[in-house]
Amino acid sequence: MRMMPISTEVGGYGVSDLRVGMERKYGNWTVSPFMGVNNVFDKMYNSNIRLNGFGGRFYEPAPDRNIYGGMSVSYSFF
Repeated sequence: MRMMPISTEVGGYGVSDLRVGMERKYGNWTVSPFMGVNNVFDKMYNSNIRLNGFGGRFYEPAPDRNIYGGMSVSYSFF
């Protein structure tokens, strides 16, 4: 049995991310809180295309919109 090649095509897309933060110094300490949004406009797109995917499963969907935040704290000895 001979396998026939499968041809598929994916259109282009654009994704927007946003990150904001600030930096404050308190003596030798630096505190930098931040927050961000990935996929701001909740675009549906594929994050990965698998060549030679088994069973015709070529596409891996990307994450939906997500929000994150955090803080960086550092100390300077000099």
